Amino acid sequence: MPNMAKIVYDPAFVAQTQTDDAAVTVAKAQGEIDAVYDVALDNIRMSRGLYRLVVDAPKAALPPPASLESMSVEQLKILAAGQGIVLEGKIKKTDLVALIAAKLASVEVE
Repeated sequence: MPNMAKIVYDPAFVAQTQTDDAAVTVAKAQGEIDAVYDVALDNIRMSRGLYRLVVDAPKAALPPPASLESMSVEQLKILAAGQGIVLEGKIKKTDLVALIAAKLASVEVE
């Protein structure tokens, strides 16, 4: 299935002729138009700014955990590896949290 896109009337468009005024009226009445992505881009170019591409809002990322203690063990392992902490063998979650907290406390932020 081809990539689809939505185009809609751009309110920033300034009509310069009577033909443009008529096109604005039609574009407002049509609302969103679904088209194949490449066709939508061609339509936007040919419209001289009458239409604009509707960009979907990115999916919101999960908020970060409130504290190290509330993070899962996998998240703690990733954080430890990112901080350069070498993990070998077995370690308690509380010890891992203490290692990460100490490493983060040693970082100075200006």
